[in-house]
Amino acid sequence: MADADTDTEPPYLTRAAPTLQQRHTSAKPLNAFLVEDNKDIRDAIVEGMPEMMPVQFVGIATDESSARLWLRANEGYWDIAIVDLLLLQGTGFGVVAECRHRSDLQKVVVLSIIVDEAVSQRCLDLGANAVFDKNNDIEKLVDYCRIHAAYLAFRRDCDAVPPPAGTEVLP
Repeated sequence: MADADTDTEPPYLTRAAPTLQQRHTSAKPLNAFLVEDNKDIRDAIVEGMPEMMPVQFVGIATDESSARLWLRANEGYWDIAIVDLLLLQGTGFGVVAECRHRSDLQKVVVLSIIVDEAVSQRCLDLGANAVFDKNNDIEKLVDYCRIHAAYLAFRRDCDAVPPPAGTEVLP
């Protein structure tokens, strides 16, 4: 009778490689900054998104001036800004413009009920990476955030791996 250990394949041959999502489920959450003046919508986003993906809201603003102040004070602290255009004081356009000089690793998305072609183009011209309709694109927003979180995790993984010996590292 054969030994039980010799009848099975080694674990490395029988386990499937983890998917990108599985590898990063314990990854650092996406740091999000939310600009939304409607309390019900704000609460739904802040409470609902973390149930769908690893995200933590590190800042929230309800008007343009406080959003701009927060962004200046927390320059590198956020990974994604989610901005509504229609605010009680000011507009999201000014918030998007404030983000123009952000890192390439930081994304700005607009989530609004006014998302026609002209508005979307203006947002993109001001520096937004994407524009989503509040009524129809919540799943697309979550997917965008998931992809960005996975990309950031990938970049952190790559940055953590030293270059091979004898390789010249360029500044």
